[in-house]
Amino acid sequence: MTASNWINGGKMAWYRTGLVSCVINDKTVRGTGTAWTLMVRAGYAFQGPDGALYEVAQVISDGQLQLSSAYKGATIAAGEYSIIQTQSQIAELASNTASLLQTFESARQTAVDAAAAAAAAAAIAGDAASVTQYAQSALASANLASAYVSQALRNAEIAQAAADVAQQHQYISMWSAGNFYNSADLVIAPENGLCYRARVNGVSNVSPFTDRTGWQGPVGYDEYLIAEEKQASGVAAGDGVLNGVVTRRLNTLVANQIQGAALGENGVLTLPAGAYEIQAFATCNNVSFSQLRLWDAASVSAIARSVGGIVGAGQHVVQMAYKFVLGETKWLYLQQELRGSSVSNQLGLPALNGQPELYARILIKRGVR
Repeated sequence: MTASNWINGGKMAWYRTGLVSCVINDKTVRGTGTAWTLMVRAGYAFQGPDGALYEVAQVISDGQLQLSSAYKGATIAAGEYSIIQTQSQIAELASNTASLLQTFESARQTAVDAAAAAAAAAAIAGDAASVTQYAQSALASANLASAYVSQALRNAEIAQAAADVAQQHQYISMWSAGNFYNSADLVIAPENGLCYRARVNGVSNVSPFTDRTGWQGPVGYDEYLIAEEKQASGVAAGDGVLNGVVTRRLNTLVANQIQGAALGENGVLTLPAGAYEIQAFATCNNVSFSQLRLWDAASVSAIARSVGGIVGAGQHVVQMAYKFVLGETKWLYLQQELRGSSVSNQLGLPALNGQPELYARILIKRGVR
């Protein structure tokens, strides 16, 4: 009997194709020429060569199945057998049919829900189109505003760059003769950064700078250092060099709020890594040219440099303002390039007013704003 006539007209037939091998007291049955995977199910009845009925527990392959109880007959290598369908197939079919009907009902309900959602979406389609139009208009306005903001930021960057260049190229010179560079007359005003109150021809010119009274350091900076080159009242700054460079002898630490910074001998400044802004000045006398620089002796190069300027006869002040970043600790010097026909008292003359003479100052602010 083949698979095609196993179920014939709804009648349950017995399956007898092939021969079986059974071993006494063993649950395993082996078949030759059998097709049990397709034709047999667990729960079917197995009639062995001994004529007894056994329940099929599991179909392992086309040629092997497992019985629920051990075979009791004599061992046989090739015997006839029968497989008998039971009511378990009908129960399985009923269960599968119920599951299939449930699946179809779920699919039908899903289709109904989808149709309702589509109808609701269609009803508000006009409103949705309006919302989309408004959203697109708002997005275009936002993009335009973003472009304006970007351009404004770019303009601000350009303006800041120009301001930095202008600050870095400040140069004070040609202040006519007169001893104006002592501590009382050349000061820092907090609202202006590094500013000067000059004595011109012996007269103190305080406008537009404020008085030094109550000054506590650069406003807006927690870390700063101020160092000065001072001499006793009446003592000149000293001779310069003939067309060369001198190191200003910074000898007074006015304030130091930068951790790791220091003022050492011979005016050497120790600065740790960081972003800095400096403002400095130094005096000169009877020179044809002067320029300030912040010198890194280790790399033999200038960290910062002022614009050089032609000065002339009499006493003058040269100023430098600059921003820079140090990647490691540096040892720096405030230096001044001088040119002239004579080196005598080239670094500055005293004010002779009974106060300490101030010939150079540097303000160092860490954390550039």
